[in-house]
Formats: sequence, structure tokens, C-alpha cells
Amino acid sequence: YDIHKTLDQESVEIELSRLYRVLNEMEREDLLSSRWEKSIAGPKKKMYTMGEAGRKKLRTILLE
Repeated sequence: YDIHKTLDQESVEIELSRLYRVLNEMEREDLLSSRWEKSIAGPKKKMYTMGEAGRKKLRTILLE
């Protein structure tokens, strides 16, 4: 959700459901990794870590 909010602030329009599909696909391709973290304010959050190859792929996908 925070990724979607950040993209929205950067004027990048993408549906939340599509963003999650892209993130899951990138994780399967080892372009990013994720982990669950406890959240004080609510349910656990899935946190993503992305290297340069992942950022490049994400930029390509978002420009389509």
C-alpha cells in the first residue's frame, strides 16, 4: 500500500491490484525480496527490498 501511495505522489497511475501482481511476478523472478514485519498500528506489513535490476524492470513495466 505504501508503494502505491508513493507512486501516486510521483504521478504514476497504477491500480493497486496490478501493482501487487507486478510485485509478485518480480519476486518470482528474483528481482526483489520480501519479508513480513510487525506493525504497531495494525496488521503485519509486507516489506520489499529491490536491487537495481528490479528498479529497472519496474520502471519498464510502469512505462508500458
